[in-house]
Amino acid sequence: MHASSRSAASLISGFGVAFGVLLALANVAPGCSGGGAGGADAATSDVASSSSSGGGSSSGGSGSSGGSSSGSSSGSSSGSDGSSGVSDAGTLLTLATGTCSNGIAVDATNVYFTDPAGGKVIAVPKGGGSTTALASGQGQPGAITVDSTNVYWANDNPGAVMKTPVGGGPVTTLASAAGIKPTGLTVDATDVYFTDQGNEAVSSVPIAGGSVTTLVMGHGDPYGIAVDSTNAYWTAAWFTPGVMSASLHGDGGVVQLTDDGALFDSGLTLPSGIAIDGQNVYWADENARSVGRVSLDGGAAIVLASGQSGPIGVAVDSSNVYWTNGQGTTVMKVPIGGGTPFAVVSGLSQGPTAIAVDDTSIYFTVNDCFGGGSGRVMRVTPK
Repeated sequence: MHASSRSAASLISGFGVAFGVLLALANVAPGCSGGGAGGADAATSDVASSSSSGGGSSSGGSGSSGGSSSGSSSGSSSGSDGSSGVSDAGTLLTLATGTCSNGIAVDATNVYFTDPAGGKVIAVPKGGGSTTALASGQGQPGAITVDSTNVYWANDNPGAVMKTPVGGGPVTTLASAAGIKPTGLTVDATDVYFTDQGNEAVSSVPIAGGSVTTLVMGHGDPYGIAVDSTNAYWTAAWFTPGVMSASLHGDGGVVQLTDDGALFDSGLTLPSGIAIDGQNVYWADENARSVGRVSLDGGAAIVLASGQSGPIGVAVDSSNVYWTNGQGTTVMKVPIGGGTPFAVVSGLSQGPTAIAVDDTSIYFTVNDCFGGGSGRVMRVTPK
């Protein structure tokens, strides 16, 4: 799983989106009290009671050290938070508070998330418990992904792609160079793939360390990214909005999977989060207020949900597409074949941002980190 975070500066320069949402999307979330793994509280459960439907080329450095690692546990029990939201889908669980996270990933055991304000990468058991800081002293970490061995994340300032073992240990810099600004991040068996807004590039670096390979250069404002065994897929925003693909081998050029005018109209849309399954690409478009689908080979875009409240993060399983409404207070889902969107979680105190799913649950972040609030990492089971 992967998730991404967008630079507040680039958002502000491009569109007049509400200030709170800009902060929720930012790599740095000012005003977050608590600000770090050390302040993250352990899980509290809140049985759901109701719901509402609707809403809506850089160079790499192999093996170099960056930041510091930590295996220490932190966090303490907290009481139920009535502002945590409600759901008809199941039980809501607050896994951590006091963190302004914009990135989330899960494996069989833990939830991993970044804390830009605190400069930390944090793990918490999926069932709840104490949080553990896997890395500290990081430069505004944002997007995060995980495999069976390591956790990988993108630092915004200074820009870098990093890793550390899932159980904690040395922190390693996989890619760093002047001008690099990694935004989206994902991993396969051999490489970490990332979008680089600083160089308008889509790149990869071996998970064991080595040289960075640039798959695409000079192509708009790449943001979210996903890969299969053949291609990389990413969302591009601002002046050349679209959903793109290119070979993982760097040959064959860039393919714009859809140029549907209803979705990509004169740069007025803002595709962000992206996910794939064996047949389709799915994305969330904040400005078009929609969630879309298109074949991996391209073609006509299908709108799965419209009239949403600034959808940002997106995830998919074999049955449904899930997304966060960053300008609203809901986590949504819709069948992958189309149907009526359903609010899995509603009534959140602020807009949710990053999202990930496993076989049983949805995991997401809530950035209630301005105006003296406290961000949360949450889970709803079943999904």
